Amino acid sequence: MWSISELKLRADKALKANYRNSVLISGVFYMLFCGGISNSLHIDLGDILPLPAKLNISGLLFKMPESKLGTIITAAVIIVLTLLIKAFIINPLQVGVARFELNALNSDGKFSDIGYGFRTSYMRNVKAMFMCSLYILIGFILFIIPGIIMSYQFMMVPYILAENPDIDRKEALKLSEKYMDGNKQNTFYLDWSFLLWHILGKITFGIAELLYVGPYLRLTHAALYEAIKK
Repeated sequence: MWSISELKLRADKALKANYRNSVLISGVFYMLFCGGISNSLHIDLGDILPLPAKLNISGLLFKMPESKLGTIITAAVIIVLTLLIKAFIINPLQVGVARFELNALNSDGKFSDIGYGFRTSYMRNVKAMFMCSLYILIGFILFIIPGIIMSYQFMMVPYILAENPDIDRKEALKLSEKYMDGNKQNTFYLDWSFLLWHILGKITFGIAELLYVGPYLRLTHAALYEAIKK
């Protein structure tokens, strides 16, 4: 049985040995999820009625006519673009990051590992990660708790895809369910053990999250994957 302290210790050692590349990859995550793609496609839902919708794409501001139809069309375009970017760019990127983390735990992680999800079994990675996102979304729509359970149920999929280039996407999802069976609750406790670190990240306006907390947490999850797999 794995312990939180052992996982964190292994992750901390891997982070120290691969700090530069870990921070570079953390920077890519930050740009995509905090300051880049995720925010370059933005709609102010508070403007749906009756104010004009505001669409910001890559720093350009467009103002739609003051009509519900125009705003609905704008919102639909934003949603579709966001889903496409997540499916075809961010999801394969997560597989590449998982590849880096596994390599960092066992030897030397290279920054080029981040492109693994694009170079190897790209469409399988896209489909598998999309199905994960879909199941999790459905869980949150039904109720918050099923969504949280789904999140933990499929959290090992990126690592499975990163380590097994020939595995079928359906098998990857089933294997993640198998790995997380009986491990969800303890993994939840593991994530909560990072609460103070995340507070530090907020206090430092994301700097601590970028330079230490984010890479530390992701490497701990990779160590969890290897511990469960064994």
